Amino acid sequence: MVDNHSDEVEKIEAIRNLPQELYPPEELVDRTVSALKQQNLIRSSFRRRASMAVTGIAACLALFVSGFWLASKPDNGITMSESTFIIFLLEGSSYKTAVDEKQEQLRIEEYRNWARNIRAEEIPLSGVKLDSKVSLLGQPPQASGIAGYFVIEAKSFEQAQSIALSCPHLRYGGQIEIRRIQPV
Repeated sequence: MVDNHSDEVEKIEAIRNLPQELYPPEELVDRTVSALKQQNLIRSSFRRRASMAVTGIAACLALFVSGFWLASKPDNGITMSESTFIIFLLEGSSYKTAVDEKQEQLRIEEYRNWARNIRAEEIPLSGVKLDSKVSLLGQPPQASGIAGYFVIEAKSFEQAQSIALSCPHLRYGGQIEIRRIQPV
């Protein structure tokens, strides 16, 4: 009985013991690569680059078309430059912070309910609560810290102001700053 396993191990060891600085002749490499290409086992680098270029162009075209499609959707005649406002929630010295985690969670839920009610009136609104950790770059701020913000689509500055006045943040001694967003 022939031990095929030990033959294989010997072959592997023989290959490992070959000097590493030996390379096959250039002509042999060229013939091997050519034969593999003819059998469609490997692609030429030109084909690979062409394939990647076509894929990239298709992706760009898809993004362009989807952007054009989104831009063409009706928006009740209101463009972003005349309808998008940001409502900053500021915490100054008169702001009454939550006394514990439970009260903080109740406040967050109160703000969520306020936002849901605004959205129920079919006024687009989104918002975030900011983490209390701040990294300040440049000159110190003139105003108090920003605790969070909402982005709202309103028909006018007056409508944005009216909506902001109903925000629970004012009940806790906070301040609200309203600004129109100007796309760049």
